[in-house]
Amino acid sequence: MVRKIKCCKLILVWLFLSVINSVYGNWEKPQIINLNKEIYKADNKNWSIGQDERGILYFGNDVGLLEFDGIEWKLNQLPNQLTARSVAVLSHQTVFTGSYEEFGRWDRDISGKLVYTSLSALLPDGTFNNEDFWKICIAEDGVYFQSFASIYKYTYDTVRQVYFDQAVLFLQEAWGRYLVQEISGGLLEIKDLDVVPLGGKELFAHTDVRVILPYGENQYLIGTAMQGLYLYDGQDFQVFNPVLSDLMSKKELNCAILSAKGTYFLGTILDGIYEIDPNGEILNHISSQNTLQNNTILALYEDSRNNIWAALDRGISYIQYLTNMSCITEPAGSTGAFYDVALWQDKWFLGTNQGVFYIHADDIHTPDVFRDMKLIEGTQGQV
Repeated sequence: MVRKIKCCKLILVWLFLSVINSVYGNWEKPQIINLNKEIYKADNKNWSIGQDERGILYFGNDVGLLEFDGIEWKLNQLPNQLTARSVAVLSHQTVFTGSYEEFGRWDRDISGKLVYTSLSALLPDGTFNNEDFWKICIAEDGVYFQSFASIYKYTYDTVRQVYFDQAVLFLQEAWGRYLVQEISGGLLEIKDLDVVPLGGKELFAHTDVRVILPYGENQYLIGTAMQGLYLYDGQDFQVFNPVLSDLMSKKELNCAILSAKGTYFLGTILDGIYEIDPNGEILNHISSQNTLQNNTILALYEDSRNNIWAALDRGISYIQYLTNMSCITEPAGSTGAFYDVALWQDKWFLGTNQGVFYIHADDIHTPDVFRDMKLIEGTQGQV
């Protein structure tokens, strides 16, 4: 089944998979919708993402906490117009944020407006020393707020500090455990206010652990900024997919999520988003080469409809997966505008205003599909 479409600058080819799935297997390439600051009426940079049970999305922005109901955007400003560095959503009624030398909760009043209460105000004056709160984890018995200097636990009536021998990096939750890396050291587990060493001190001495996610039945996928990926079984660390690990070490892995369909989305500082399967094989590469508006990914989030949101250094992007359909985009326009597509003898033939191009059917699965397209000589011109 072939559907004909036209476009001007961006070339979008929608291929219905109901026919070809049986021959070439299941594959999906998403539609990417970019949102800039003129749309959401706040600053360029977005740091974190959350969603409540009603589907309202929240974004930690440089100038406050953004709310999005699918139609309207609202900006909730923190005291002194602080940056909302981190966001965690308990419910439609309560949202937590972390900022510079400040963390607290937002509660919805009778009019539906979010009202802020500082929780760090419960601590003695002078507690903080130039601290930003980068991560928030909601546990069954409280909420953890993490800065590079320490972690504080809010139990809905008091705030207490978790003490460390060294400064710490990003707090992560996986398999119901709360793990954090000691700066230039190994992993630690937070149990209430206690700290339990887990190992990896020498392995991670020269890199930052940015990602800790569930893997398999009881393992952990560990992602570092400059040293690639590892699997951790609770005892030992081993390199995960050496080819992918080497690639990530060059792209500066920054964040990641495990999606509901079992694939991992890896957000980098230098080269956008990579979707990988559990074996570490790349399924999709979403970057500025195929319409992502910025390659620096500061946070990733999967919403209740299993689509992916990316908080970027410049803007917000919505990565939408459409059932039984893929969207393939060639933003450079080097092949012109598409007028027709046909599948014939294991090749896709694409008629454009510059000639007929073809690509092997199996190559349609590759992350950068248009890179391998070839022009059929003698077909130059309008097709």
